[in-house]
Parts: sequence; structure tokens; C-alpha cells
Amino acid sequence: MTATIRRADAGDIPHLAHVFMEAWGGLCEALYEEVIPNRPTNQIIEHLLSRGNATTCVKNCWVAELEDKIAGGVHTFPADDEADDPPDPLVPKERLGILEPFFRLHVEGSYYIASLTVFPEFRGRGLGRLLMAEVEADARVRNFGQASLTVFAENKRALTLYEGLGYREIGRQPAVPHPRLIYDGDIVVMTKEL
Repeated sequence: MTATIRRADAGDIPHLAHVFMEAWGGLCEALYEEVIPNRPTNQIIEHLLSRGNATTCVKNCWVAELEDKIAGGVHTFPADDEADDPPDPLVPKERLGILEPFFRLHVEGSYYIASLTVFPEFRGRGLGRLLMAEVEADARVRNFGQASLTVFAENKRALTLYEGLGYREIGRQPAVPHPRLIYDGDIVVMTKEL
């Protein structure tokens, strides 16, 4: 069956919340868990995707459809746009430190791939490559000469995909330890010339 890659819309927000949560390896939980009492973290993440004036907005996402189901997604934006994001009133200041390594790995002027996930039941069908090809094509149309991404060094599946697509490591920072993080090693920044 042929996969379809398309721009995400508001109806995809619940699926994209799961993309964020899986791709970020526990960062969503570390930032948002219990910030609204009795509200599941995935529902809190949905608010991020609804903020039209932020880089996390659904308009910066793509989804992969296969067998009439959302099979995964990707979230991208011009890296320099993040500086203009309004503060997120839900994140307590004491939790923001977990993001510091990511800010230090910023690649100025690049098209940033913030998260990519193919849901487990759809893996092994080339959907990650299709999603990456779509966003790289979008970056070229928008006149970006370079794409960048960050990934936990322990996420071997993702590293293998990115290296196979021509991304190369240009730096790394140790992750801030947190009990909700799946990975506790370094965060790697990778780039690819487009």
C-alpha cells in the first residue's frame, strides 16, 4: 500500500502530540507532566500544537498516512524562528533547564527538524525516509541551504536513519539528567547541506 505524506491539519493534533512525545524521549513529560492537574500529558502537548504564533504550531508539521491511518509525523521550522516564540505559560521556570543543551546546539540559518516519529506498528516501511524527503524538499523550496536536527546519541535507530540520509554530527552536549528521560547520554546536533 502506498503512503501519503501531507501537511498536517487541526484534526491531526492528537496524533502529533504522540509524535512529539515519542520523538522527544521523555522531554514532554519532564516539561509538562502534571502542570495542569488531572490532565494527561498528551492533552497538554496538544495545546502546543494549537498555538498559531509559535514554532510548535500544527502548520509546521507533516504526517504520513498508511492504510487510512496516521503512521507518523515530522515537525520542522526555520531554526531562527524559535527566538520569536512566545513563552509557554504552562512550563514552570524550574523545568526549563532541561532544554539548555538543545539551545546550545542551535544551528543558525538552518531548517530545523525538531521531531520525527514513525509509530511502531508502521516501522520498517521507509516512512521516516519519505517524511524526511518531504521536509528537505520544502526546505529547498524555501531557499534553505542546510537542514539541522538534534537527536539523543543513544537513539541508534534515529542516528542510523539520519546518517543514511547524509546528516553528519557537528557537535554534542550532555543531556540534563531527569527521571522522565528515556536517554541519559549526549544530545547530538547533525546537519546536511541541501
